[in-house]
Amino acid sequence: MAKMPADGTKIEIDGTTAGAPDIEVTGVKSFSGFDGERPEIDNTDLSSEASEFFLGKRDWGSFSLDWFINYGDPGQNEVRAAELSGALKTVKITFPDLTTATFKAYVKNATSLSGGISGMLEGSAALRITGKPSFAKP
Repeated sequence: MAKMPADGTKIEIDGTTAGAPDIEVTGVKSFSGFDGERPEIDNTDLSSEASEFFLGKRDWGSFSLDWFINYGDPGQNEVRAAELSGALKTVKITFPDLTTATFKAYVKNATSLSGGISGMLEGSAALRITGKPSFAKP
């Protein structure tokens, strides 16, 4: 199986045109997400010999960004503005092989920050995915 480095991954958020990711979020040092799962629905009754379950609808979970703080970056500022406004945003990730993942999300927090002696000013953003992401190969 081919391995792909994360270096070169591009993350964009819609800003100018709603629903069309058009502003790159720069300074990102790491990201993670799509960590949701299908919930269990217990349908065990008194005549069951063991616990019985169905699976519910897929929850795609959250998406997080860790970044070097840059209050002049239009992408980071768009993420921060979405937290304050509560706007539903469209996010697009383009991986080095040009595969894309596009999803809608609400920004739960984009104002955390940390820093220290001989260190960089860093922060993060927490997004909650709503609906089903789409994945496309070039």
